[in-house]
Amino acid sequence: MKSKYFVISIILTVVIFFALVYVEKKVAGVDRSVSALIVKQNVNVNKFDKLEPSMFEVKKVPVFLGEKVVSDIKEIDSKYALYSLSSGDILKEDRIGSKSQVPILQVDSAKRKIAISVSSLADAVAGQIRKDSFVDILFTNSPTTDDAVVKTETIFEKVRVIGVTDSNGSLIDDASDRQIGAVLLEVTPQEAHILANKERKGKFRLIGVPDNGQVYDKITVR
Repeated sequence: MKSKYFVISIILTVVIFFALVYVEKKVAGVDRSVSALIVKQNVNVNKFDKLEPSMFEVKKVPVFLGEKVVSDIKEIDSKYALYSLSSGDILKEDRIGSKSQVPILQVDSAKRKIAISVSSLADAVAGQIRKDSFVDILFTNSPTTDDAVVKTETIFEKVRVIGVTDSNGSLIDDASDRQIGAVLLEVTPQEAHILANKERKGKFRLIGVPDNGQVYDKITVR
């Protein structure tokens, strides 16, 4: 009787062994790679940057069970990075978010936020006036009975833009093809004081600081 059970156990062991070998071969033959967006070489994406197609390339990558990667370039439309990304990083779904998840108006702790309204602008730059772009601020005085001479001077250089609003006060990505209401700038307390005083005495003009040699066009504020 014992020999009978022994033989049965041997047979079961052999069957289980070959079954495991079969399953392993089947699993090994399955392609576990998927298409995913990869940060391009020499590209770094900062936290809260708006994602652009030019930042990524599509590659086949191995993934582990449960990982959700971004596989289609269309998925990053109007999306922002919730974490910093380096060259070669795989873009995962939990690392991107909508505009509402991004604190667009972040300001350095030693600086202040100030809004320059359209009514105070002689003109503004188009297209590249957006979050984290930089502008020079020029001021032109309004002639008075005491001083009829009109002068234009550069009062601040390379001031960071932390946001742009439309005519309804809503934040927008940039000023191209849309009527802007105000430009939000990051300035020191002293600069904020100077701007507030000058606002009543003339008009400001924002000149875009060139990026990689690009020259910004100007638009007339309506």
